[in-house]
Amino acid sequence: MIALAESLGGAAAIAVALLILDGGTGKLQPILKGALLAGGLLVCVVGILSLLLLRPSQSPSLKRGEQPVARWTVDAETWRAFVELNDALDRQKGAVPNVVPLSDLPTTGVEIVVARDGVCIGPHFHRMMRLDSTEGPYWLPGPPQYFEFRIVIQTRSIHRWTMRFPIAPGAPDQAERARVHFVSLWPPPRQPPPPEILRRRRNIALVVSGLSLAAFAVALLIIPMMAGRSALELLLNIVAAVGLLAGLAGLFLAFFWHRNLAASRPP
Repeated sequence: MIALAESLGGAAAIAVALLILDGGTGKLQPILKGALLAGGLLVCVVGILSLLLLRPSQSPSLKRGEQPVARWTVDAETWRAFVELNDALDRQKGAVPNVVPLSDLPTTGVEIVVARDGVCIGPHFHRMMRLDSTEGPYWLPGPPQYFEFRIVIQTRSIHRWTMRFPIAPGAPDQAERARVHFVSLWPPPRQPPPPEILRRRRNIALVVSGLSLAAFAVALLIIPMMAGRSALELLLNIVAAVGLLAGLAGLFLAFFWHRNLAASRPP
């Protein structure tokens, strides 16, 4: 529901901005029009992405006839125990509530089907997309045992989701197949480069920055001598602008890699 509200709100902001641009609601400052368009588009994109990621629907891969990765049925007693555990976890301070609509599912037991593109929990399908900001799967002991995923999407604000679903007591092999599949969806965490690489990058950035700023200074000195020579004067202005931008970018990169180098040293 939140994702749908974001999508509709963003679309409404875009529509209002377009009406303003057409003069339908009077004249407003251009900056307000641009802000409405940019903000509405951003919110709409985040909402659509959220819907694609977690909206209940049907698994496209299962619909095409592909075999599921894993499948198990959670009995009524285990399901009720998981619902109680999930409620306790959701009530913890700072917890991100589970997006799986447990209240919509029967208490007599639920079938869980892991497909190539997501998870079917009862009648609801939850799409699993390849996102670097997805943490998991965490195979947690409970009881009962369950999988947990933590998903973060950061734009101007941070959007967080948690997805939990139980593992049937008699299905460790199926759960392991699901775990291996989930791990294959996301790349392993990136390892920081070694200190010698960081040091080399910092030094190269400093050299490039120094040469660029030197070119900028030389161009500034020569430009007054080229008065009346429009082509050379234009070329020197371009050299000065590029030199200044490259010099500042080099200083920024050198500072960035120097900080990473300092952080990589043992305390």
